[in-house]
Amino acid sequence: MLKKLVRNRFIGAFLIAVLPLFASASTWGYESQLRLALPGQSILKEGENTKAASAGWYALSLQDGALVLESANRLASSTSFSATGVNADKLFNGKALNFASKSSGLALQSPSESLLFARIDDDSGRPKKLKEGRFPSALRADVLREGWSASGEIGAGKWQFFTDHKKRADGKMLSGSLELMAQRAQANGSAGTKKTLLAKAFGMAFAKQELLWLGDLNQDGEPDLLVRRTWITGEVDYVLVVTPLSAGVYLDPDYPASYFLSGVEPEGNVFTWYKNTMISPQIGFASLGSFKLSEEAWKQKLTEADLALPKLLTDRVLKLNGETVRVTLEHLPRIERADSQDTAERETGSQSAENRWDGSVLLRVTFRGKSQVLMQLQTPDGEDFSFSVGVVDGKPSIRVDYHPHYNNSFKRYWIYNETEMRFRRVLTDQSQGC
Repeated sequence: MLKKLVRNRFIGAFLIAVLPLFASASTWGYESQLRLALPGQSILKEGENTKAASAGWYALSLQDGALVLESANRLASSTSFSATGVNADKLFNGKALNFASKSSGLALQSPSESLLFARIDDDSGRPKKLKEGRFPSALRADVLREGWSASGEIGAGKWQFFTDHKKRADGKMLSGSLELMAQRAQANGSAGTKKTLLAKAFGMAFAKQELLWLGDLNQDGEPDLLVRRTWITGEVDYVLVVTPLSAGVYLDPDYPASYFLSGVEPEGNVFTWYKNTMISPQIGFASLGSFKLSEEAWKQKLTEADLALPKLLTDRVLKLNGETVRVTLEHLPRIERADSQDTAERETGSQSAENRWDGSVLLRVTFRGKSQVLMQLQTPDGEDFSFSVGVVDGKPSIRVDYHPHYNNSFKRYWIYNETEMRFRRVLTDQSQGC
């Protein structure tokens, strides 16, 4: 049963680092496809067919509650950079390259400040032409929550919108189970069939889910929507529904650098970073305190009988130059695919590869009166989980050594940001065996 909490949707890290990052769509039985991309995000590599890749994209922005759709088919260098093979190793080891770094590909330019970009391909792969302009929202922006409901008009029809969810054994909402439903009023005054607009997200836990816009983007009389889901760790998924299609795109506001070390093919090593956020990969982390938790101890603290309800696994206090850092490991139940009797049940989970090693245990730190969740962990596999506090260039910092899989280990680093009053993740170092 513990394995049900493991979300190892493994995708080769090399592919993640070098291929375009727009999200693939859930087609729900249709052959058309909805694709999304973020500003600055690479949609193709240099040398590829730019005309075909840039055609049919539209910039989406929110202005005075309306969703504005504008054509966006111009390209510019992306804001991400990457080096592979020996060059990745050189950068990671603090050595300079003998050539200028280039961006990892080309990104879309928007005619105005855009939130994201969207493109709909038909069943032949050709982009569909969409109507440009302002699309008013039938509802005001709001936070989706237990018991939420609202009514509005889409085209000539009146609709009722409401949330549904599953409960934990203690009666509270089960993380990831919230859905947004829609029901159209019939001519005779009766309610129509319920339909799911925003499906549950298996294995996910959110701090907040915001309905940014709900209207009719493709003018078919059916409700469409844009939702921002903020993970409990602060990362973000944007979900766009253009009925009957849905897609999501992932944003990490920390823009951390990452290094992937392949144990099989050195040419598969990848170092990735972002414009204006590059730091030296050789982080001079000086540890001032730490603790470890073994696989055996972890399993003793979180047994089969504990999974249905939240549970505190450990509560530690470390000192960092005289200041207190409180560290807790907390199990948070969330809806899992195995909990569903319908194996084909729809979900609107994250399209990110970042959560493929996530589990149900929250790593929470409290520092200078503020609490934040750094990671979502699963049971260590073989090696101990290790948490350290220290300093990098005199700034309060954190390092986590995490081994969720016998063949994959991670070191993650955070540095405290005085302006934001929180720890920001600056680097992930992943090593993969043969």
